Amino acid sequence: MELSIYCDTLDGPARAAALCEQLLDEARARSQAVLCAYVLPGDVLALGRFHAIPPPPAAGAGVAVARRKSGGRPAPLGDGYLALALALPHRSALIGDDAGALAPDQVLNRAVRGLLGAFESLGVSASYPGRDLVTADRRVLAALGFEVAPDGATLVEACVAVRRSFAEVSRFADRADPAGIVPVDLVLPEQATSIVEAGGRAGDLDELTAALAMGYAGRLGLDVTMSKGLPAPDPDPSWLEAGRLAPHFDRHAVARDMLGVIEVYAARDAGHVTDVRLCGDVIAASAVVARLEAALRGAPIDRDELRRRATEAVDGHGDVLLGVRSTATVGDLVHTACTG
Repeated sequence: MELSIYCDTLDGPARAAALCEQLLDEARARSQAVLCAYVLPGDVLALGRFHAIPPPPAAGAGVAVARRKSGGRPAPLGDGYLALALALPHRSALIGDDAGALAPDQVLNRAVRGLLGAFESLGVSASYPGRDLVTADRRVLAALGFEVAPDGATLVEACVAVRRSFAEVSRFADRADPAGIVPVDLVLPEQATSIVEAGGRAGDLDELTAALAMGYAGRLGLDVTMSKGLPAPDPDPSWLEAGRLAPHFDRHAVARDMLGVIEVYAARDAGHVTDVRLCGDVIAASAVVARLEAALRGAPIDRDELRRRATEAVDGHGDVLLGVRSTATVGDLVHTACTG
């Protein structure tokens, strides 16, 4: 399998969202993997696809908000961080032509191997303990997420701490979202690190991209080509705006689960659920989340029925909701939101 690697310096999060769609189109057209390593200016709070986007930060907050195309926990980006977007024509493209060779919950395990190789070439001993984090000496170094499009094209994203610690995510969230719309766990300095702090080399963007090329060639045996940058896509501010909560979601429930926080926003009318939005630190194909939400709309506000609908919408379809121990939990949350 071939892998084309690009690097770029983008002027803001809205262009990053458009870049991910551009990479997916490239992967489809070429039937090969395409990876872009990019940087953003300033301080950026990178939220996952399923987070409820808070109101714009106040003037002078000094932080921008990005909405990733993939799910997962909040992460820091901007100066001192590196963003990765790996686009695949199908979820198993890193190992062969059979799209079904990897189960959905194996996608991150395979894709992260090249990143681990890159860390090694930069002098950092990193590991992937599972789920959505890469660590060095058990301290968070990078966060991962993925999205699978309806046609099977797959995007894996990573936020990597290069010169600044991953612990900055808590400070970024305080400035970007003072009302606490998005629950963000406090990450203490001793719980997070960076390439530099872990004793590694952190050169310029070209050197980091070269390390990625070595990592993916060495760990996955890919035929890697360093390519010139893609034409700059037009920024897509509508992607961020689409993540804001609609006013009719006046019911809310939250619970902690495997990756962090799972939230449900709901609306009700008499004894039925009229609308549902699943939010939080969830990693899944957006189509799976949409199917789950659709199954719960119109349901009677009955715990057993809500649990049944949630379970049947996901279980048995070969899908995955990373971060959710039991799909029935979503039904429980909808019931709590609508009766609380």
